[in-house]
Amino acid sequence: MHSALQNLNGSGTVSLKRVNTSMTVLSEETPSREECFVTLKKIPKVHGRAIIGVSYIQDPYSLEDYLITCAHDSLKVWHVDKSDPGSLTEKQEIKGWRSGAQDFDVTPDGAMIAVVGIDSLLHVFNLSLSDFTYNGDIFNMGFMEQWYVRISPCRTRYLTVSFSGFLSRLSLKGAADNNLSFPGARQVSSLSYSPDNKMIAVANNEGIVTILNAPKLEIRFFFEAHAIKVRATCFSPSSDSLLTGSDDKIVKLYTIRIDKAQLVKSFCGHRSCITAVKYNSRDPQMFASSSNDGSVILWSTTQDSALHVFQGAHEGVVKSLSFSIDGTHIASVGEDRAICLHRLGNQKSVAELAESSWSTSQELQNECSQQKDYNATIVSGNSILRAPENRKNGEEEDEILVRARRDLEGINLKLSEVEGIVLRYI
Repeated sequence: MHSALQNLNGSGTVSLKRVNTSMTVLSEETPSREECFVTLKKIPKVHGRAIIGVSYIQDPYSLEDYLITCAHDSLKVWHVDKSDPGSLTEKQEIKGWRSGAQDFDVTPDGAMIAVVGIDSLLHVFNLSLSDFTYNGDIFNMGFMEQWYVRISPCRTRYLTVSFSGFLSRLSLKGAADNNLSFPGARQVSSLSYSPDNKMIAVANNEGIVTILNAPKLEIRFFFEAHAIKVRATCFSPSSDSLLTGSDDKIVKLYTIRIDKAQLVKSFCGHRSCITAVKYNSRDPQMFASSSNDGSVILWSTTQDSALHVFQGAHEGVVKSLSFSIDGTHIASVGEDRAICLHRLGNQKSVAELAESSWSTSQELQNECSQQKDYNATIVSGNSILRAPENRKNGEEEDEILVRARRDLEGINLKLSEVEGIVLRYI
């Protein structure tokens, strides 16, 4: 074997040292990284029930920043103190849905808010941040006829999915002005608009993502993004790439072409289903993902390693996350009813750490610079495991095979040790 068993502690964790092998294990986080990335604050029990969505917004008139949280019991508006981003002041609470909420969307300025209740009622609100007044409407299209919602970037339509088999585009008055018969509408698991309002991504429980022409509400093409359910999708700020997060615990980055999607890279590190993926609008190469495992991972699309893993802040499933307006913080929410605020540091320090890519030697830096068309990125805790790259360009290796190989190496190493001990006593 090319690797040697370095340590087996009481918890059963095996630490491997890289010795002439294509699989790389990088060291623990450095102090500079700890200073840059930190969970700034956890605010517990901000809602009475689980929180399903969170979003930073900015008042275009006062330029004040706010945070909106949507939970099963209500929606709350929080003022963000720019001098102390960890300080939130509750300004307003909006109630209206009795059975809980299943989806939520808000415009970047907070003026338009849409919430779909578990009872399939669509609640829409027009909010004024100057005096915190609002007016609202309820649209009832029938049971199970509205169970996802997205506000179009042009702010003239609501996009919903109906259990009867349609993608429906509603006017601001709630009238259906365009319905698209959509195969597998009952299997839809995620909706996303591209920022330029030209595309819509519709993902389903079978791992299929369909790209639509947004203005015409017509299907362009579809592709198999994952083998199982896709729970999260997000277009890049430039609208030319798409992130997908699945129950296979993997986040994938695709470039969207005219009639096809091309896999660029896979990011493996979560230990359970991916629940959300979001780009940092201030840095289009940076994004974050959350999971049922309670962690939030910060990534760079240009690096083969995670920038940081925020773990231990949430107790249970993380449902949603959002980057702050200036791109230096992440807010995450989940079933524990808490808001967790994570600091990313200034943009210069983040860029420097992304450039270093956690390499511990010049040899590793040189190896990482030899990019392939496809790279699988695996992160476990604070260590990175890079999958072997002796595959043909564009050929993907399943994460399960990577883990199986790693487990097999560990078993063989332990068997070799046992054989050595037996031979010494014969």
